[in-house]
Amino acid sequence: MKLKEPSKEDVVLLVGAPVVVPSKLKLLEKIKLFIQGALSLSIIGIFLILLCNRQTQHYKDEGSRKVSYKPHGMYRDKLAESVCQNYLEMNKAISRFSVVFAADPGDFSGVPEAFYILGNLKNQHMKEKFNSVCSDVVYGTLLNQPVLVVTTGIGPTTASLCAQEILTSCGSMIDEAFYVGTSGWSPQLGGVLNPPDCDSANSNGRISRIGDLCISPFSVNWQCKKSSWSQQSSGFPNQCFRPEEAYGPNATFLYGLCEFYEDNMDANLRLADQFLQAARSESTLLNMPPRPAAVVNMESNFWNLMSKGTNESYNLNGPIGNASTVIPHIWDYKECMEVDEQFFFTGVPWEIKSRDYVAGTLNAAFKDYETYKFRTARDVIAVSAMEGVGVGLAFTKYNRLDSTGRFVPYTHIRSMSNWVHHPVNKTDNGSTWATVDDFLENYEDGYRYAIETASSAVLSYYQIRCFNDQKAQAQDIVECKFSFGKKGGLEMPKLREGFLKRY
Repeated sequence: MKLKEPSKEDVVLLVGAPVVVPSKLKLLEKIKLFIQGALSLSIIGIFLILLCNRQTQHYKDEGSRKVSYKPHGMYRDKLAESVCQNYLEMNKAISRFSVVFAADPGDFSGVPEAFYILGNLKNQHMKEKFNSVCSDVVYGTLLNQPVLVVTTGIGPTTASLCAQEILTSCGSMIDEAFYVGTSGWSPQLGGVLNPPDCDSANSNGRISRIGDLCISPFSVNWQCKKSSWSQQSSGFPNQCFRPEEAYGPNATFLYGLCEFYEDNMDANLRLADQFLQAARSESTLLNMPPRPAAVVNMESNFWNLMSKGTNESYNLNGPIGNASTVIPHIWDYKECMEVDEQFFFTGVPWEIKSRDYVAGTLNAAFKDYETYKFRTARDVIAVSAMEGVGVGLAFTKYNRLDSTGRFVPYTHIRSMSNWVHHPVNKTDNGSTWATVDDFLENYEDGYRYAIETASSAVLSYYQIRCFNDQKAQAQDIVECKFSFGKKGGLEMPKLREGFLKRY
């Protein structure tokens, strides 16, 4: 057979290597362009998916300030749920939840601060203790709502480490967080003594009582100060003096962050306002436990001694009722704040300085708010505790991470268990203020009642929301009832033997 001579439009193979001739060039170019286009579209598609799911910071206008938030993507939410589920060591799906933090697992008094919260938590699942830096991590249902109850352990360091662990593992699944605990307080709004005006005591009559609550997302570190012993004790033995210092908590160049207010502030304030509204509602006030006779007797003794020493009158009875029936007062974040230190102090000068720190932090926090009125130590209450600054630091660092998908709002709920100084009086010459050191403070009953009022407020908060959800769904509201006290079938056990002697 006669072979056809190859033309220029045919493909000629030379030792296995193809040579493309003009007749097939257009077709191959089209195939090549199609493949390139498909690859480009795939890359663009992947980029758009990542763009939709990436954790970009956005801003929305909130009055006089801007609030940052980070929206979720569907795939990232699923991943976050899986990570949190694995952390909690659960083999079933979880939904978004609230977190209730508390400090003491029972080391201080023998009874956990979260006793009543845990007592009403159903379907409990506890994370293995040795797999966490937290004392206890328990997931369950609180009044028909998913809640994680976390006991951090006592102190700012343990609280910070525990909170950071929870946020790192489950931050994207958390809707809100509360830190609940007991604390020592200024005896009065604006304190009892305010130097340099030491001729008379504060006469505003707005006293704090055992079981009162302070709701605030702010905290300040009492230990952030540059001072000397001579400066700190410059007015001794007079109790009406202000300890001196070269720098206070706002000197970040010396100690780092010591005033915790700025991070996610608007969202934190909204959460605090929600809790304040619930805590001041009629249903919450009706849920408050009665004031024990031992607490009333201690308070009466305290304020009688104070009245003798200051020549001022202090009314424990309130507008109506008597000292035993007056419901604990709910103070808000423009009146009170947590001042943290690992130092159980008793003394008027330190209380005065604590109020200075509260006022300074409030003024820094609200400096851009036109309706805010400048505060001084005469306008606030100092709430002495330990864990707030640790929690504040953990939330601040978490929210500043690029990997954080969503800012978590939080606030502190502190109940009053004791005063931070004893009653005061003037010495015989009338020029020096001293403390009445023979006053016997009943820490046991004060601490117990403070746990009860804080727990009742928290449970009432979830109860109100449960009622609203159940009514909206026309379901039985039996799931919204909680157990509390001897009549309710959940009574706090006695505190550890020798609690008073130890503390």
